[in-house]
Amino acid sequence: MQDISCPICSADLPLDGDEKDGQTVYCTYCSTPLTVLIQSPDMPITLVEDT
Repeated sequence: MQDISCPICSADLPLDGDEKDGQTVYCTYCSTPLTVLIQSPDMPITLVEDT
């Protein structure tokens, strides 16, 4: 499990660790849809707001 912060409201989002690149997840606090970006296996996951 990996903890990452929502780029919109800064709430902590617990991720399972099995998320895929391009997958949409939702912030549990502000409900913003976020896209998972995984650039390489050894880099941390990045979340960006869906547009």
